Amino acid sequence: MLIQNNTYKVDPGIVSEWYRWQREVCIPEIMKTGLFSEYRCYELLDMEETDGKTYVIQFWAKDKKDHDRFVREYDRDFEKWSLDNWGHRIVRFRTLLGAL
Repeated sequence: MLIQNNTYKVDPGIVSEWYRWQREVCIPEIMKTGLFSEYRCYELLDMEETDGKTYVIQFWAKDKKDHDRFVREYDRDFEKWSLDNWGHRIVRFRTLLGAL
């Protein structure tokens, strides 16, 4: 099991709209790819928020093959979609976690 860990710093002026878009539009579309079995959303607490709130959205892939396929076939389009909607008012970085 692998977890694609997406960390976002979100401009304070768009937090509600961005989070609603994630939950109602973006995450369902990512799950429709069939390459992840589940997801979870978190808000990082005890973080400095002057330049925005920090969120983590994690997607569970059964193996590296499924994760790599998502990155190869879909991630660029989702990243562009996000940029088209939110511009540079969000910053994302992705890490890959593996269970020990």
